[in-house]
Amino acid sequence: MPQPEFQLFDPAQFSELPEQLERSDNPADRFLASFLTPSTPFDQRVYDRWQHVKRDTQHYIPDYVNLQISPEDRLLTIVGATLREAHAKGLQIIAHDSAVPEDPQVILARLMRLWGRNFLTRLLKELRKILCNGKAEHLTNAALAGLIARLAQDFGLPMLTTTGLVFLLLSAITQALRRSFCDTFDRELIEAIAGKKS
Repeated sequence: MPQPEFQLFDPAQFSELPEQLERSDNPADRFLASFLTPSTPFDQRVYDRWQHVKRDTQHYIPDYVNLQISPEDRLLTIVGATLREAHAKGLQIIAHDSAVPEDPQVILARLMRLWGRNFLTRLLKELRKILCNGKAEHLTNAALAGLIARLAQDFGLPMLTTTGLVFLLLSAITQALRRSFCDTFDRELIEAIAGKKS
């Protein structure tokens, strides 16, 4: 697989992450691990695995693993599902008109996309503080560790879970870049990563 032209981070920093997530006692970590592979952190195979989540994860991931989710929505849904399983802080609920019957799975899928989008938006904000204000070209180990720690604290997540989410999204952001990160609007990245309908 060719290296992206604009590399925000060194993927080698995360070489042991999939195995650490897989061995974790936290169901959210094991769920997230099923979407990461060491050699190809984010490509079509990540999307494909949504339909083939490992059998041992299905007992703690509710039936929304079988939702019909469009490819452009899957990444945000994976992030949102992980946040839900990890009991993240501040997951808002969408107002729903009880007079209009709607499948609970459809509502849950919409919520997970919203949660995933909010996490992505916050990550982009933090990246801009580091890379664009500081004029850095890529994330140093120290900057990345600080970023993960801030997100973990703000979302009430374990460090390992946050690291997995950041890795998944950083990989997607890197793949989406067509010019430097600081020259790319958040809206462009979100649309490239998540689809215009998210």
